[in-house]
Amino acid sequence: MFKYFFLSVVITCFFAACHSNSENRNLETKSLDSLQPHPDSSEAKPADTLILENQPPQLKPLSGIDSFLIKPFNLYAFKSKKNGSLSGSVQFKSYHYKPAIEGKAYRFFMFEPKEVNYVSDGRAMRHSAAGYIGTNKKNISLKEDGLVIKTFQVNNKYVDKFLNPTEELIELTAKHNDFDLPELAFIGLDSSQIIQRLGSASFFQEHALVYSYRNLALIFKLEMGKVLWLRYIKLAKPVLKENLAKELFTLTNQNHLSER
Repeated sequence: MFKYFFLSVVITCFFAACHSNSENRNLETKSLDSLQPHPDSSEAKPADTLILENQPPQLKPLSGIDSFLIKPFNLYAFKSKKNGSLSGSVQFKSYHYKPAIEGKAYRFFMFEPKEVNYVSDGRAMRHSAAGYIGTNKKNISLKEDGLVIKTFQVNNKYVDKFLNPTEELIELTAKHNDFDLPELAFIGLDSSQIIQRLGSASFFQEHALVYSYRNLALIFKLEMGKVLWLRYIKLAKPVLKENLAKELFTLTNQNHLSER
């Protein structure tokens, strides 16, 4: 009798222990599950999915010319190829883009190259006014205002320095090709060559091909079908054919520091 009673107690304890362990395992599982994000919650989404959701919609993909107009060349890298230049402060016109931050407007011209770019009477020189016309780099052009760059420098630790990594390009004019700026070596080329390289222009105005994207414009002034000079400019307003200042289609002598 005692033997059966003892066996009954053992069996009862065994099932009680199993039931208790099962509950404990369920509690542990529930505890761990509560730390996991719910499949329907935003926490369960991959990080890159969340980033994409927060991005503004892209109206249309950028074309090759659009990307080129946004950044036609690396300004800092270009200036790094020079030993320096003449420079001075400048007043932007009403049509120029002006960053909404405190800073200074500058003009740079007569860039002194680090490499020989001119030979006179057998003497190799680094001539700051030398450039070339067309594709033949021996077709030398000497112009003090052959390349003029206008920039904006934010008032920070780099302000007033020739090499400024935070400097913003506002305008560039060129009357000849600079040896260190192949990205904009268009002077002397036929208009058909420009179209072949960049595609069809946005419009034609004042004997000039105009390529535009938003407030950016690249103007090629033509003479006898060839590029006489070019102007790249960041404008205060979006480019529209009917409201572009006529001044943008003329290029006066710029080998001085004061504005006309």
